[in-house]
Amino acid sequence: EIVPTQRGPLRSTVSGGLGFGEADGRSLDDVLAEADTALYAAKRTGRNCVISRSRMGKADPVEPALRSA
Repeated sequence: EIVPTQRGPLRSTVSGGLGFGEADGRSLDDVLAEADTALYAAKRTGRNCVISRSRMGKADPVEPALRSA
């Protein structure tokens, strides 16, 4: 989204990483580490990207509709 400012237009983008907590005994720190890894994978992919981290250790892009949410 472009926001007009006194110094000119300001463009903002968002990258996100998702970690999922399941009833498998993982700690909050484990879930946050998973989300952090996914966040940096999203940043490497480009702008306006959200990625979830699967239990298999590979990054899975989230539905494209979420990118524009």
